[in-house]
Amino acid sequence: MKKALLVICSALALQGCLLERVAELSHSTPERDYWRNPAMSEDLRSDDWLECGGSENGMWSINLPDGTPDKVNRAAHDQKIIEIMACMRAKGYSRDKGDDGWLPNGWECQNSCE
Repeated sequence: MKKALLVICSALALQGCLLERVAELSHSTPERDYWRNPAMSEDLRSDDWLECGGSENGMWSINLPDGTPDKVNRAAHDQKIIEIMACMRAKGYSRDKGDDGWLPNGWECQNSCE
């Protein structure tokens, strides 16, 4: 029984590592690198990215417990994007790629982005 439990736990841990790695590989350019401000160096951009809620690897994530309903997960995902975008814009950055495909559906950058 202990062996089976160990195998299951190991498999789940490996699955989590693989999913994280796949997510990193699916975005060859970190999201942080799409933000531009001519007055800022790459180091300052990285610092600002972290202050705005991004991760060290240039991406971002939300940490919700397993089993979180999809609707709640999507709302948290969208809120994180909005917070990062508003923060980076407030620091004088703009996105290279534009906002297509990054903004939550139906959300337009208005006062909260400035």
